[in-house]
Amino acid sequence: MNWIHNFVAIFIIISSTASLAQSISYVDSFGSLGNLAGQFDSPRGIDVSVSGDIYVADAYNSRIQRFDATGVYKGSLTASYLSQVEGLAITPSGTILSTGFIEPIYEFSPALTRISSFGSVGPGFNEIGFFTKGIAVAPSGDIYIADSNGSRIQKLDSSGNYTQTIGSRGSEDGYFADPYDVATDT
Repeated sequence: MNWIHNFVAIFIIISSTASLAQSISYVDSFGSLGNLAGQFDSPRGIDVSVSGDIYVADAYNSRIQRFDATGVYKGSLTASYLSQVEGLAITPSGTILSTGFIEPIYEFSPALTRISSFGSVGPGFNEIGFFTKGIAVAPSGDIYIADSNGSRIQKLDSSGNYTQTIGSRGSEDGYFADPYDVATDT
């Protein structure tokens, strides 16, 4: 296993909208390979709350871990219903959404208490695929999910209701082959 996949590196990306020039600077890293508090086995989704807490989807440990802005461990959520956490995003209201392997979208409080779940697993329009990976939440609250197995992006409103399927399997413009992640513009 490649060791680089078992820690979180923090970079600061600065973009100038006038020139579209970017500079990327390495800031810090934390974590190591393992299943103890603060360790990772394939960290995938990551997001930062307004308060500065860092949430990490620790895929092969089937958990979500929480750190402060400096990388100090603050807690985690491990539950039988989390099979392989892949994606993670924070909503405008501060709740955390997660995606994973053969599971619905779960919603958690900032303290990682489960609030709800939504979405049924399957290939249909009103369903999420069997292996959802990336998830992003727009400032409007709309939710975008990279449905890797379905080779599509699913769009949901802020209440978790399906509104649109974007793309399908293929190699032409507007088609996907196992999308891994998704992002929104701020």
